[in-house]
Parts: sequence; C-alpha cells; structure tokens
Amino acid sequence: MSARLDCQLSGEEEETLQRHLAGCVQCRAEWVGLQRADAFFQGVTLAAPSPLLAGAIMARVERRATWMALLRGGMILSLAIVIILGMVLIPMAAFSGPVATVSSSPATVSALVGVIVRIAGILSTLLQAAYLVLRALVASPGIAAVAVYALGAAALVLWWVRVVAGPGSLTIRKRSW
Repeated sequence: MSARLDCQLSGEEEETLQRHLAGCVQCRAEWVGLQRADAFFQGVTLAAPSPLLAGAIMARVERRATWMALLRGGMILSLAIVIILGMVLIPMAAFSGPVATVSSSPATVSALVGVIVRIAGILSTLLQAAYLVLRALVASPGIAAVAVYALGAAALVLWWVRVVAGPGSLTIRKRSW
C-alpha cells in the first residue's frame, strides 16, 4: 500500500492490490487511513536545513577527531611511560642486592669504574675505526684501496686493544692489606 501511495507499483501489482482491497475489509480500512495521512502531508513543504547546519556538523566531527587524537596520543604516552618505568625499575629491583654488596667496598667500586672506563674507551676506538673504514669506502678509488684501509684499520684496532687492555688488565685483583 505504501508503494502504491508513492506510485511505485506496476500495472499488474496495482490490479492485484485493488482486487485484494475490494475483498478485505481490514486492509480497505487501513488503505483509507493511509490515504488520509498522505493527503494531510500532501500540501506540506519540507523545511530547508539551516545554512549553518553543515558547518556545525563538521565542527563537531572535527572536535571529536581532535579528542580522539588526543586520547590516542595520551594512551601511547602512558604506554611509553609504563614501558620505560618497567625498563628502569625492574633491573633496579633485580640488581639491588648485588649493587648493595658491591657498593659497600670502595676498592670494588674503584675497580668496576676502571673496567667501565676501559670498556668505554675500547668502544670509542672501535667506533672511530668503523668511521675510518666507512670514510675509506666512500673516498677510495678502487677495491684494493678499500681492502688496504680496512685491513689497516682492523690492525690498528687490534694493536690498540692489546696495548691498552693487555692480557689480564681487565681482571679485578684482590688487594691484600
């Protein structure tokens, strides 16, 4: 019946509806009610939306997008803080016993600082050697020169590690008082 009011029925469907309405009292009463409602709204013109409506909707969508971006950023920041705290606090808790034991002896602390300084020096030298090799690769005219630079840098690094670190220089010695 609704399709009939909207003029969307084919000729055959229209005839079928008319035959049914002729024989069915309930459907005929409903049809009369639908026709009355349709006639009531027939002369009504639809109100045009306010020209500000689209702008208001888009402003609301943008506010929501901004809040969602802030929420997402806050969640990522919170997760990063939890991860960093975990990376800092868990090792501190795990090593608090050994650190307390080691830190009670000044000689042990001094030896550990010496080892850390030597390791840092070795790492610094290795990075400088890698830089030299990289510069050699970039500036070299041929593969032979690259090979010579690389072998020379490796030999210098090995020589430096042997001279500075030396055999047994990284071990912690007990002092006899």
